[in-house]
Amino acid sequence: GDLMATESVQISREELYELVWSEPGKVLANRFGISDVGLSKICKRHRIPRPPRGYWAKRQAGHKPTKEPLPPIADASLQSIAIRAGRNLAEASEKSEPPEISAIQEFESQDKNRISVPDRVGRYHSLLSETRKSMSNRPGNGYPHARYGKSGVATVSVEKSSLARAFKVLDTMIKAFEARHYNVGFGDDGKKGLYVEIFDEKLEIIIREPTKRVDHVLTPGELARKKEYGWDIHTRYDYVPTGNLVLELNGTGYGSADARVADTKTKRIEDRLNEFVVKGTQAAWKLRERRLIREEERRLYEIKWREQEDRERKKKEAIRRRN
Repeated sequence: GDLMATESVQISREELYELVWSEPGKVLANRFGISDVGLSKICKRHRIPRPPRGYWAKRQAGHKPTKEPLPPIADASLQSIAIRAGRNLAEASEKSEPPEISAIQEFESQDKNRISVPDRVGRYHSLLSETRKSMSNRPGNGYPHARYGKSGVATVSVEKSSLARAFKVLDTMIKAFEARHYNVGFGDDGKKGLYVEIFDEKLEIIIREPTKRVDHVLTPGELARKKEYGWDIHTRYDYVPTGNLVLELNGTGYGSADARVADTKTKRIEDRLNEFVVKGTQAAWKLRERRLIREEERRLYEIKWREQEDRERKKKEAIRRRN
């Protein structure tokens, strides 16, 4: 019958796998009221193998082509697929959050749980003591990357005039994460930044102030040298602070952030901290999904490798016995 008969269809990964191998993708996609590309995306996300090119032609010709087995997956959240009538299947899957994330979104949307940055901090969190000490001793302006070279220090890359604001935001965020029962501390394994642990994933908390590039204006000294010698070596551009702050979480260790909120024309990051928690949990969930898939793939590879070794060993033993 038509799978679109009901408003919403809940289907298991195994059921979709059987359907995908029972009729051509375009026919099945049609029954769901989605495109073949949409079906392909959902299969990829849920690690459901699809028949290769030429499979249905071979079936029609009376052959029995090999059916690729459904690989086991460690992530339970990928076992169930919600298909909503009249919506693209891939889009429905991407947009439907796991219940854990939905619960967090609900909690963070409530006024009583709003994270507020105080005008004045009574006592800063002890995790910030080394960072504050290292920053207060820094002469003049500039952009430190205090994390490099010193453990127990958070990555705070802001101009001196933004430091007080940056520390208030960081302090509020550490306390908010801890109130939500997430561990906050400094990383090990050579990672020295300040981390929050969400869904067993460690994400570094970073606060920074982007710069803007402006043409360099010659100093009196540079002008004098240019006048005397006819030329002077100087930088072409200067990078000046913007006064805007960006709060980030980085779980991969690469340059780009996994979750971030930034000052905009209408909102400061102080008004976006609940949003930051939601984005952080969503990022951690995705990182966890990827990690579980990698671990499962590694486990299956090791089983395959051991089976191969076992076959080789048995083969050698058989040859020895024959000789």
